[in-house]
Amino acid sequence: LGPSRELAQAYAVASSIAMNLEKAHEAFGWGERALALIDDACDVETLAYQLNNTGTMALLLGRPEGRVALERSIALYPTATAWNTLGNLERVEEFRPV
Repeated sequence: LGPSRELAQAYAVASSIAMNLEKAHEAFGWGERALALIDDACDVETLAYQLNNTGTMALLLGRPEGRVALERSIALYPTATAWNTLGNLERVEEFRPV
């Protein structure tokens, strides 16, 4: 497969799976591949999805830039990512040190 929207989506799904398994290195690696292929102007849906993956993983690791990625994902595609992002933020709260 050459560079395409479908390949970017496949990489984003791989990033999501790795994020859900809490495999940070793989989540960020697949995410970088996805972001390299995503045309920001034409594929807002995949971009928002990947920002959600990257942002959640970053927050799980205690990295504040994760919140910026999640907020950007909501701003780009609010109807699709808002519920997903809120769920991920709740997940991060579970792991936040007290």
